[in-house]
Amino acid sequence: MTQLNSEYLMELYKKITEIHAASLQLSAQQPQTELITVIDHLSRVAGFLVDLRLQELESGSIASVNPTGYLDSKIGIANTVMKRYQENVLSY
Repeated sequence: MTQLNSEYLMELYKKITEIHAASLQLSAQQPQTELITVIDHLSRVAGFLVDLRLQELESGSIASVNPTGYLDSKIGIANTVMKRYQENVLSY
């Protein structure tokens, strides 16, 4: 069974926080559908993390086969969309 180490969780939390802060800052300037995509993916990461943590607390392990793959994928998409959006906003 898989367990999430605290170093991975802290790094993931840091990425979520950075992307979320950037999306809030930009959404105040120009709300766009790209920001909705970022928020959607961050929400999925947060929700999945809660599910994983509950599994750990209830059974002592995680039943999901590759949780870090899913988490890395979702955070990667949010980060890519956020960077592209920042580049487009800053280029105007």
